[in-house]
Amino acid sequence: MQAFLRGLAYYGNVNKIKLHNNVFLTSVESFDELVKGGEFSEDFSFLALSYNAFHDIDLNAEIDGVTGNIEKIVSLSKVKNATIFCGITSHLLSTKHISIVVAHHGKLVDIVDRTARIFNDDYSSSKKIKVYATEHSRIAVLVDKDVLSHDNWARIAPYCDSVLSILKGDDDIVLDVALSLSKKFSLPLLVMNGSSVSFSEQ
Repeated sequence: MQAFLRGLAYYGNVNKIKLHNNVFLTSVESFDELVKGGEFSEDFSFLALSYNAFHDIDLNAEIDGVTGNIEKIVSLSKVKNATIFCGITSHLLSTKHISIVVAHHGKLVDIVDRTARIFNDDYSSSKKIKVYATEHSRIAVLVDKDVLSHDNWARIAPYCDSVLSILKGDDDIVLDVALSLSKKFSLPLLVMNGSSVSFSEQ
């Protein structure tokens, strides 16, 4: 299997990772600050943004058009003809979600919720782990603590070329376990937390 990640370079508030002949940008900064700073001026194939990109999103306000945070992600994916993964927390009435938004070439492909149920955690959970196939790669998306599950890795391993995980907050223990599972399953992993970006190249 070819390695998914080819190197890491730093450009201001954006990390640039080379994937074969494609450019994958990552950032743990605010979306609006990145736009204001012109950080998305160059072309890229993939972009991953942490949970710092937006404050908690009111899905009712998004649906009613009062706010347009998710639309910002979708619009940028159209302008750049790219695939964007963005960690968000959101709420709809009393239900809270921790998710990753997936936008591709100007379309909202999915909002993937975490499957793990965490004790004393208010976020709802989903039942499905998702793999997204683009013209460049098959990418499995593991939301937050989903990356800790050996069963999740076993389920996605036959169907993906690489794994993307975005963690809520900073947790070195979670990061170490994730990198260990990446090595065990021989799957390249890009993992982001509240303040850093890490990857394992298999």
